[in-house]
Amino acid sequence: AVLGRSTFCCFALSMLPLALLSLAAAPPPPVSPPLPPSAPLQNCTIVSSDDGDATDGEGSLVQIIDEAGTFLAESEAGLRVALQCGLQSGRANIRIPAQTTINLTSALEVDGSLAAEAELPVINISGGGGAAIDAQGRSGVLFASRVSLYVRGLRIANGNQGCVRLYRTLARFEDVSVEGCKTPGNGGGFFIEHSQVAFERVLIRHCVAAQNGGGVVLTGSGSLVALHSSIAHCSAGSYEESALFYFGGGGLAAEHSALFMAHTNITDCRVHSRTNSYGGGAYLTSTYSRFKSVKIGRCSARSPDGLAAGAGLSVKSIAGDRMNFLRANVSRHSYWREVPPFTDELRDDLSGISWRELANDSDVGSWRAAEEPWLLDAYDLEVVDCAAEGLYAYGGCIDYVDASDASEHRDVSKKGEPTDVPFKAIRLAALSLIGCKASGAAFAGGGGISIYSRGLVQIHNAHVANTAAEILPAQDVPAQDIGVNFHGLALGGGFLVQLAFTSILNSAFDTCEAISTSPALDQTVAGGGIAAYEATTRLKNVNVTSCAARLEGTPGALGRYTGTGAVSGGVHMASGLGLFENGVLLSKSQVIGRRTVFDGLAAPLSPPNQLYVYGVVGTLIWVLPTLRGRWLPSVYLCSEFREPCLENQRTTCNASAQPILSDPGCPRDPKYGLSMDGKYVSLGVSGAYDAETLPYLCNAGCYGNLTKPMKQNTGTCTGLCPAGNYCPTPGTVDPIICPAGSWCPEGSIFPRVCDAGYFSNQTGNSKRDQCEPCPPGFYCQISSSYPSPCDAGYYSDRNQSRTSSCFRACPEGYYCPTGTAQPIECPANTYRGMVGARNESDCEPCRPNMESKNGSSVCHFEACPAGNYSRNGKYGATPGATCKRCQKGTF
Repeated sequence: AVLGRSTFCCFALSMLPLALLSLAAAPPPPVSPPLPPSAPLQNCTIVSSDDGDATDGEGSLVQIIDEAGTFLAESEAGLRVALQCGLQSGRANIRIPAQTTINLTSALEVDGSLAAEAELPVINISGGGGAAIDAQGRSGVLFASRVSLYVRGLRIANGNQGCVRLYRTLARFEDVSVEGCKTPGNGGGFFIEHSQVAFERVLIRHCVAAQNGGGVVLTGSGSLVALHSSIAHCSAGSYEESALFYFGGGGLAAEHSALFMAHTNITDCRVHSRTNSYGGGAYLTSTYSRFKSVKIGRCSARSPDGLAAGAGLSVKSIAGDRMNFLRANVSRHSYWREVPPFTDELRDDLSGISWRELANDSDVGSWRAAEEPWLLDAYDLEVVDCAAEGLYAYGGCIDYVDASDASEHRDVSKKGEPTDVPFKAIRLAALSLIGCKASGAAFAGGGGISIYSRGLVQIHNAHVANTAAEILPAQDVPAQDIGVNFHGLALGGGFLVQLAFTSILNSAFDTCEAISTSPALDQTVAGGGIAAYEATTRLKNVNVTSCAARLEGTPGALGRYTGTGAVSGGVHMASGLGLFENGVLLSKSQVIGRRTVFDGLAAPLSPPNQLYVYGVVGTLIWVLPTLRGRWLPSVYLCSEFREPCLENQRTTCNASAQPILSDPGCPRDPKYGLSMDGKYVSLGVSGAYDAETLPYLCNAGCYGNLTKPMKQNTGTCTGLCPAGNYCPTPGTVDPIICPAGSWCPEGSIFPRVCDAGYFSNQTGNSKRDQCEPCPPGFYCQISSSYPSPCDAGYYSDRNQSRTSSCFRACPEGYYCPTGTAQPIECPANTYRGMVGARNESDCEPCRPNMESKNGSSVCHFEACPAGNYSRNGKYGATPGATCKRCQKGTF
């Protein structure tokens, strides 16, 4: 047993009650006891065919309201008469008036085996708005056997032996609600055995089964088609002491049957027991199922002393003659097209899914598998906010277990001959698992989904987020229990897979956690996103981001399991084979808590944040090409090499027929259709991968825009960043063109800026001399893409000015507007006695009797005009001083 679960499962399954499951070689006993015999039919006389009445031997009456012989039943007695008449005549149309509630004193028993005709009697029961049949907690409501039954527009309520039991019946329920039903056995709302049943717009709520299937039990090679229906607030199981070893199916439990659900919800359902609980929403055992647009939400599976699995959905596959027979029957008769009754809408739902395209997308052809249907085939399945809590907990959202070896499954296309290839287990497409948790005191695995199988598993376009596998504090937890010798182990916060051949494609796991809050000494948490054990696991275009392995307790010494402590925040792989293809990305995950002791080493190791590989060489193989901007080490081409012919065998040896040499990096196994021939691979080695992200990012200053394998084998990737471009961060895909005002030589991590006094208005410069000197009248600070004009009041009459004040301030007698290369003279008869004039208005006018020339910093007094004189021949400097006129006799 990889994790001890094989021994545990075998023991658990051997104790399952015959009510839902039989592993014995001999034919199993009936799943349910036969219906109690009906009272002998009385004489049913139709008085008239038009507005007449009918009577039984006791004189009870029921009105006939139309020519078709429709019975109008307004009372329990009338309804019973109508049913008896239908069984006797082979057909009855029964209508219950609107707003009429028929209260029962005992269950309605409709047994077609007592009918006079050989064919199944046809019973149609319909109700007007608000019509109801209520057992008032006294009995069951409707027990039907060997009839064709159509029920429409009714509320069926408050049965205390379950509400509806169907045995070897063809039935259709439309616009029906079944509520408030309970049973001390199986199937609180419906118990369907050896019957083919269809639901359309059926609501099942507040139903309880003390054993299995709070809402519905489907068993005995029967079938159920559910469209636009809902199962809500139903529960199964009991905390009381019981001989039963397990309980399953809070909402629905099915075994050895076929189930199709479309546009159907299962919400707020639960299964609780002290022993083992499976499938809070639905529990499917060896049942071929196909889902489309199904939502399971807020469901729980709890078992404080045992195992809780699949809080949303629990699926089991059990080998044996009965399972093989059903598998062959489904394949041979194209079951999904022929099961009655099929509506046009259901056919559209089936044809609307391109199952063939899904198969092609997953490269299923490269993985050999038995030619048979998938046990569970789901498209657009959503499971949210579900919780599995127990001593051992598996699958917060979904749990799948195959309780047999692969060799026990047969390929029916080869006439039942045993094959040695995996059978088709489950295929989940457009899957959403959000907010689920598996919480155990001793073990927790697969917060989102847990798979234990030797079959083929395919998951497409999945989003798994905010899920957790959590070890909770608990007292008096045994060190060994049911053959399990580990204590305090949390694996796969998002996904746990054991043994299976698993393909996960185009999917994302984020904010998932494997966590322990237990104070126990021997604690291990591994694989915050994904944990795989002895499985062949193929990831293609899968992202695992922001996940964590978190240890809040105290790890002890080296434990019985791989080690103690926290390890593998992203992905944990132990043995088996991992194939990582195309766009696999592991990033931003981390290990939180104590450092880890692993692999028998005495010294603690650094916790691997993204990935830990435990096993031999060849446990992990990355297949190239990988994502752009990333690289992987030691890339080589897988080729077919054969043993050479010996020297003395040259004439007898056929070189092309020699055995193929084994290469751990290039696995090939024709049995499973697995081959790496012609592919480039990077062989992962055992140990910790503690990079911030995997695959590794191309070096800064390099770029990786090619997906050619030999351009993804070193940190330089495609090459150095080309001249005229820069590659600023690790993982650059496309180089960024060097911006204006800078230059970028080859291999640039960042642009080199033009010096102060220089500029460049061109992008893509690769040399410093492509930065031009700043022209006169302008200045250029560092990294300038365009020259900036000198500030007003300053000028620059030379190149390479570096600041806004340029070369110098504008001199006296001049003014310098913005962008001045040469100062401008103040006009005549104005002056500027200070530096820094910004415009002509800064030049001040000369006072009266004063003058100046262009570019003057001061004004001078004017000369006395002819015929006048003064001491110095000019107007005086004192205010009011004037020139005097020449006296007579002078000039």
